[in-house]
Amino acid sequence: MPEAVTRFREQFPASSVRIVEGFPNEFLSMVRDGTLDFAMRPKPPDKLGPALAFRPLFRDDAIIVGRKDHPLGNAGSVARLGEAAWVRSSAIGGGMSAGALNDLFVRAGLPIPRTIVQCDSYNIMVALIARKDVLGVIVKRYLRSEEHTSELQSRGLISSAVFCL
Repeated sequence: MPEAVTRFREQFPASSVRIVEGFPNEFLSMVRDGTLDFAMRPKPPDKLGPALAFRPLFRDDAIIVGRKDHPLGNAGSVARLGEAAWVRSSAIGGGMSAGALNDLFVRAGLPIPRTIVQCDSYNIMVALIARKDVLGVIVKRYLRSEEHTSELQSRGLISSAVFCL
C-alpha cells in the first residue's frame, strides 16, 4: 500500500488520499454512493449490477492461522481443528474466508466449527488469534509482515481468491 500511495501522489500531486480499512461487504455501498472512489476486495461471487466494475489486481489465499504455540499446532486433521475455538467477523459472513472455512468442514462431513468471538475489526481479530487459544482465517499476504510472521503460524490453505479493484 505505501508504494501504491506514493505512485498515485506522484501522478496526481494535487489529490488527497483517504484510506479506509474494513471488511469487503462494507465498501460496496460506499462506492455506490460516492463516499469512496474505489475499493480493493475479493471478487464478489455474483454480478452486482452495471454500476460497479471490477478489475483483477492479484490472487491471494485464505489460510487458517493460530498463535505460534497454539495447542492444536500439530492437529494433523480437519476434525481436530473443529475442536478449536474460532474468531470470525460477521462482516466476512458471505465472503471468501467464512465460506471457504465452512466448505472445508462440510466436505469433510464435519459440523461447522463454533465461533466464540465475532469481531468486526481485522486488526483486533489478528491480535486475538496471536495472543489467545483461538483459530481464525486470514489472507496469506498478511503473514508476510515481519510482525505477524513472528506471532502467527499457518494451519493450512483453505481457498484462493482474486482481489479486485
